[in-house]
Amino acid sequence: MSGILYGIGVGPGDPELMTLKACRILRENEVIAAPGESVKDTVAYKIAVQAVPEIADKMLMPIFMPMVMNKAEQIENHKKGARQIENVLDEGKNVVFITLGDPTIYSTFSYVQEIVEAD
Repeated sequence: MSGILYGIGVGPGDPELMTLKACRILRENEVIAAPGESVKDTVAYKIAVQAVPEIADKMLMPIFMPMVMNKAEQIENHKKGARQIENVLDEGKNVVFITLGDPTIYSTFSYVQEIVEAD
């Protein structure tokens, strides 16, 4: 893989609370991923686009990982999401995975990150 995967937390809900670094990373990279069926329908995107309106013109990559009780199905969904991201990283493109709050604490990003790093 030659691209870089970034995990960006959009904060607690107010776009003015996003960090300058988060906004810069969103501006500088062309692929924006978010957990869900449609990136534009996610709360994380709706917050981020207020702070960085130009993300609306970037490649948006939905990573569908539904909340299910079956642990094996959860793991399989995380693996599918990681593979989607890895395909883009293999093209040499960076991927910015946006999520609510902190991407390293109880976040779908942390599961995907672990798989991507292992691969």
